[in-house]
Amino acid sequence: MWPNSRKIHPQILFATWFILSVTILWQPVLAQIDVGVVEVLTPRGIIRNMSQILPRVFLQNFSGVPVETCRVFLEIEEADYSDTVIISLPASVPIVPVEFRPWIATPPDEYEGAAWIVLPGDTNPDNDLLEFEFVVADTGYFFQVESLPPGVNPKKRVKSGGSLVRGYRTLVDQLVDTLIFAFKGNNTRAFLAYNVREMNWQFMESIPYALPPNKQKRVKSGAALCYDGGDTIYALKGNNTLEFWAYSVLANSWLQKTDVPIGAGKKVKGGAGLAFVKEDGKKYVYCLKGNKTNEFYKFDIANGNWITTLRPAPGGTKGFGPGSCIVYDSLNQRIYALQGSTNQLFYYDIKGDSWVGRAGMPFDSDILETEGKKAKDGTAMTIDDSITIYALKGGTQEFWSYNITKDSWYEKDTIPLGLARKKVKGGGALVFVAKSSGTKGRGEGEIYALKGNNTNEMYVFLTEAVPPKKESAINSSTRGDKSEFRILNFERAVSNSSGLAPSTIKIYNAAGRLLKQSLLATDHSEHLRNFGSGIYFLFIEGKGFSRSFKLVITR
Repeated sequence: MWPNSRKIHPQILFATWFILSVTILWQPVLAQIDVGVVEVLTPRGIIRNMSQILPRVFLQNFSGVPVETCRVFLEIEEADYSDTVIISLPASVPIVPVEFRPWIATPPDEYEGAAWIVLPGDTNPDNDLLEFEFVVADTGYFFQVESLPPGVNPKKRVKSGGSLVRGYRTLVDQLVDTLIFAFKGNNTRAFLAYNVREMNWQFMESIPYALPPNKQKRVKSGAALCYDGGDTIYALKGNNTLEFWAYSVLANSWLQKTDVPIGAGKKVKGGAGLAFVKEDGKKYVYCLKGNKTNEFYKFDIANGNWITTLRPAPGGTKGFGPGSCIVYDSLNQRIYALQGSTNQLFYYDIKGDSWVGRAGMPFDSDILETEGKKAKDGTAMTIDDSITIYALKGGTQEFWSYNITKDSWYEKDTIPLGLARKKVKGGGALVFVAKSSGTKGRGEGEIYALKGNNTNEMYVFLTEAVPPKKESAINSSTRGDKSEFRILNFERAVSNSSGLAPSTIKIYNAAGRLLKQSLLATDHSEHLRNFGSGIYFLFIEGKGFSRSFKLVITR
């Protein structure tokens, strides 16, 4: 349905030819003009059903020659959406964002689209068109996305040692890509990254073998990953080793760090976990050793040494073996640990160096009508940016949420059996990715899940926002009535945009008409004056920053 693709609609072909023909008659051709579509910002990745989307692309002026008139097209196939924007590209600004009219993303489905330009005199047609794809989905249900690629050995699928962690990578014009890094485990060294926006996998530098005299071992049971929020991912190789590694996202390279302490004599195996923690201005990696031990340490990143004086994890003589896992609650500065087989849950109070027991994961499933199911190998946890821990129960299809505040468990949609007809087992893993824009509150995002069990399947579960205790309200000082401007996370977005000036704010009505555009004011209520009751959509953006919100005004 777009130029240079396998499907060209006759009307689009004629329209493009007509524009080219007419434009050439009145616009002189500039020498060495080269403008291309370099990135489609939205819609990309996974989008919630009925979301208001503002399609945006990046154009780049590669030649440095000013362009007065460039026509930019964007079309979403099977969505009855197309739009055209006419822009100019100054020579001094090589990358220019282009916005199209808003679109309500519905119904749930897989979509394809394309953005392209029509520019007489352009000398490089190869970069004039960029195709993209995305998914519209409902919340509260699992759906399958692209599986991990087979690699050099197709028989080596995700198994014990499979792990996930979220990371970030900065791209053109400070655009930040969200990546999900993964170990395949299964006695391989494979390390991959999934681009959330582009929805595809890429093999990264494999984790190396340890230097002699250590045995050359691969990733297996006990492997774990955590991320420092910057450039470094920390990793345990597991497989009955003490190996501890650091991976640079920017350099795509590994560096071996100081081994995990030998402690009572056991090495890292099933049930191990890692958590990155900022504590009193310092950075640490906490480690649950697994292998049916209660050993619990932290690694001082600045000094490069392990601290072994922490209070050991509880759990009795069973220790923490296969089915055990940990997550870090940054809001309360606690590390939660689920013990395999017993289903017991504890949290470690970082400030007090103490452990506290909490409500254990239920043994029975009302949805599956099963009883007495223990958390076995493949059990995994992740935590959102609010008050909820999510967990897969190994050996089953069960998926649970745990409310930290209420100390209560809730059964969620089961993870599908898939084509392989397999449940969660060794290599099961979870990671939460917060929604980057248009959020209705904390806790809204995507949970990516590996089932392990010798499959490459990956699934996504869309979480819903936790209702705020108090809705943010901005009262008009220019009206005598009790006008209320209700917008979730608007104040947080404004505060997050500081330091990224100049930032702009755009306000659209429900029909997609642009009502106001201006620089972001210090008094953000100023932007909302003189608007009547109704539904509006706000877009705040600056360099490397973009947020969108639904605004309800009642008077």
